[in-house]
Amino acid sequence: MEQELFSNLRGAVSIGQVISVNDAGQAQTVSVLTADNVVRADVEVMMPFGFASMPPLHGAICLLLAVGADPANLRALPIAAPAQRFGGQQPGEAAMYAQDGTRVAVRQGGVVEIWGGTQINLHTETCSISAPAGCTINAAAGTTINGNTEIAGNLTVTGNISQG
Repeated sequence: MEQELFSNLRGAVSIGQVISVNDAGQAQTVSVLTADNVVRADVEVMMPFGFASMPPLHGAICLLLAVGADPANLRALPIAAPAQRFGGQQPGEAAMYAQDGTRVAVRQGGVVEIWGGTQINLHTETCSISAPAGCTINAAAGTTINGNTEIAGNLTVTGNISQG
């Protein structure tokens, strides 16, 4: 009896090497190569609500759970890519990142860093920035504002003002 229980528990969790990912359906699915050298296709990935990712295939792995200890009923936990991991975090910090270095990092001391590789798009009905200690925009190529602009306070200009 103990040997059967041990075998069932041992077979309930395994690791798989991700071969392909299908992100087109209602649920993301993967094809994986199991530790037994068996390819399993259309294994549903159990993604946490509110997060989505399409992992790079090179080095991607996942934990496989046999629901009810039934190897025909596999589910994959979120996919890991250890070689692509964003390291160097301090205790209590978190980051969301992409393979190209684009990331949002929540740092100690109330700092949020947003790194857009080439562009950051913000889409919202209204936008408000509160920065009581000041706000600096460094844009070497210039800044364009489309639409009416209202300034409530003083305006100091150190360069030329030209009419467009």
